[in-house]
Amino acid sequence: MTLPLTFEWFDKIASGEKTVEYRRLCNRWQRLILERQPSTVVFMHGYSNKRITASITKIDVGSCTYDGWSGDYIRIHFTDIAISE
Repeated sequence: MTLPLTFEWFDKIASGEKTVEYRRLCNRWQRLILERQPSTVVFMHGYSNKRITASITKIDVGSCTYDGWSGDYIRIHFTDIAISE
């Protein structure tokens, strides 16, 4: 599964500060994430060639830890990141 990210979130993952990606709970993400249960995720630095590949450890549904984000989200927990350009 490949997900584009803004530079801010990409940099937080690259630094190890962020280990969970949140996607709004909707039909599109349910089909792509919950139904398929991928084992790896590739985060793109916007639409550039910079990428982070990570192993997915768990996918669940729940709240987000960031202020101002309400409701339920698909939470993609990941580890073992590898950065490439």
